[in-house]
Amino acid sequence: MNRKLTTLWLIALSSLFLVGFTDTIDTSLPAGTDDPSEADDNMRRIQGGFQEIINVEHDAALTVTAITGDGTHTDVTADSLNSDSIITPAGIDITHPDYGAVGDGATDDSAAIQAAIDTGLPVIIPEGTFICENLTPVDGMEIRGQGGTLKLKAGSSSAVGIFWSENAGTHYTNLRFINVNFDGNKANQTGTRTTGPNIINLGNVSDILIQGCEFIGSRHQTVRIDGTVGSGTSDFQSIGNRFDDTGGSAHQIISCDGVVINDNKLNTIGTDGGNKDGFSGQGMLIVDCSGVVITGNEMSVLSDSAIYGSRCTDGIITGNVVRDAAKTGIKWQGTGGLTQNVLIAGNEVYTTGANGIAIWSPTTGSLRGIVANNVVDTTGTINTTFEQNEITTMCGIFCQNIDSIIVEGNVVRNAGDSGSGDTNDDAVVAGIFIETCTIASVLNNHVSESANNGIHIANTTHVTANNNKCWNNGLVTAGTDNGIFVNANAVAIVYADVSHNQCFDLQAPKTQDYGIRIAGANWGDLKLHDNRAKISENLTGGFLMSATNITVDSEGNRSFDDLIHTFTSTDATPSVAFGRDFITAGTTAITDFAGGIEGQTIYVLATANITITDGADVILAGGGNYAMTDSDTLTLKMFNDTEWSEISRSVN
Repeated sequence: MNRKLTTLWLIALSSLFLVGFTDTIDTSLPAGTDDPSEADDNMRRIQGGFQEIINVEHDAALTVTAITGDGTHTDVTADSLNSDSIITPAGIDITHPDYGAVGDGATDDSAAIQAAIDTGLPVIIPEGTFICENLTPVDGMEIRGQGGTLKLKAGSSSAVGIFWSENAGTHYTNLRFINVNFDGNKANQTGTRTTGPNIINLGNVSDILIQGCEFIGSRHQTVRIDGTVGSGTSDFQSIGNRFDDTGGSAHQIISCDGVVINDNKLNTIGTDGGNKDGFSGQGMLIVDCSGVVITGNEMSVLSDSAIYGSRCTDGIITGNVVRDAAKTGIKWQGTGGLTQNVLIAGNEVYTTGANGIAIWSPTTGSLRGIVANNVVDTTGTINTTFEQNEITTMCGIFCQNIDSIIVEGNVVRNAGDSGSGDTNDDAVVAGIFIETCTIASVLNNHVSESANNGIHIANTTHVTANNNKCWNNGLVTAGTDNGIFVNANAVAIVYADVSHNQCFDLQAPKTQDYGIRIAGANWGDLKLHDNRAKISENLTGGFLMSATNITVDSEGNRSFDDLIHTFTSTDATPSVAFGRDFITAGTTAITDFAGGIEGQTIYVLATANITITDGADVILAGGGNYAMTDSDTLTLKMFNDTEWSEISRSVN
């Protein structure tokens, strides 16, 4: 049965751009694996065909046509079979005397298993432990487990696996591994995790399905599919498998057109140490591939990144759960010269040594991405695998050198391991970090308790940062970081819309410096509307504008706290910066309230006789001064950046 998964890409960065693309990925499953009715029909066909063989008398001249699992016809002579041959409806049992596999965990059963494979019929692995190495596939090969284990022979070299084929001259297709147990016998191999044998190592192949299998103890990579050999590789599927205690990566897929990795469980990957010397220790290493779909996998305790896509076109990474990855949880790396698109959505990433999620390219090119509705918690943790100076970025979400990026609806906590305060001082740390992109939209994210800035956007041509909530950031370097920091120091920001954000600081003494800070000298236009900064007494300020060469459209921004402030008794123009509630002191007449911002409302309570002077800076009802007495109140609002207007008063 053929099923097509069509992925529709729609990348829309506010009103600035609209990109659409489609890619069709063949996710064909073998007949009978996902449709019960088709499975029943297929099984009856198989059983009917094989029954003719089983019932035939021993006659060397007789030839019977058997219908095999994929519907093809195979001629089997009676001379090649004993009258008691065991060919089950599911396939050939390798322990039958005609093949002679022993399964005692000591005997080399490679020749027996290969003989069964060479028949072209489905091969059954019954209970037992079958020692083997370098099994070669045939077209239409199907290996089905029925409780047994294929175990790699001890002392195998780097050019060996349980299944091995990198023959440039022979292309194999339609290969199936169903419910098979594999043991890489790691403790008894001579290679290292970077040079030792793999379990399945195939090149120059197409239409590969690995489903319902269990893998343990690989010395190097567990499943390696290499499309650089021969005529290339296409259509790889890994579905519902388990991987435990691997020396290297669980999956290494290179140059494959169509990759589907779904619903696998991975635990303790790259157990022989961290990846300081190459590609080893990832849950999924996908290189130079197209049409990549990675969904619903659970991964924990990895010595490198959980998912690492490099130089791939068109990827969908959704619904995965990552725990305890020594490097980045989910990483997608682009390259120049290719149109590359990736959707990373609905994943959960907990505790990583580097970033939670990263999309980046060595240079700005045609990489486009959406990072949406993910949960990232605790990145940049200290671990025994790596020295911290090897980790240069420790962000919740890291995006660099991207043509267009949407980061929307994510929840990011504890970026840079803010709880311990023990991070690489030279590392880039932020809840969400965007740098050197062409177009970036950062929307509706919740970012809290980052070691440094909550959201850091730098040197990006067109920026939209709307409706984000940032609180309690800057926990390691208190007083120097911000809820949202937008900086144009190396590359000009032509236009930025930073609006409707809320930046809170509720955890003194560890504080954000400013709610929103705008900096740099390469600016064009900035829209700064309706932001809110609710701050504690330790926060320096709600907003800081230190940028130059900038045109600002500012409206409706407010900075406030929950504190009650007391004016200085002799100050005729007391500051109301960042506050809302104020108490007078002394009797000096007040002519203006300094430090206010447009949209701010203040409430003033008199504790003695004091006059609020009507004038150009303070416009009072009726056009006269307000001689307040003890317990009188006055409410004012700044409707523009120079005038306070009376809203109400109470005479008590």
